[in-house]
Amino acid sequence: MKSGNKEIVNPPKLANTCYSLLSPNYGISIAAVYNAHDDKIESVNGAGGVSPENDPDGHIRLLEAKYAYAWYESQTKDVFQ
Repeated sequence: MKSGNKEIVNPPKLANTCYSLLSPNYGISIAAVYNAHDDKIESVNGAGGVSPENDPDGHIRLLEAKYAYAWYESQTKDVFQ
């Protein structure tokens, strides 16, 4: 990837996370990371993933729910302020 005649040292990365709330304190997510090129966007192998299936004490699901609420709050503030 180039900017003018110079090679870009650290090309842009894009990250995407989708949160779903199954109940107020039970969240899950899926995430991915992408490399942005001049002519295409491609996923980064091994980056991202989904919420783990097993969460015996519910700690991860609670954290995912908190992340979902925090994401919503930050996006709402960005849009309406």
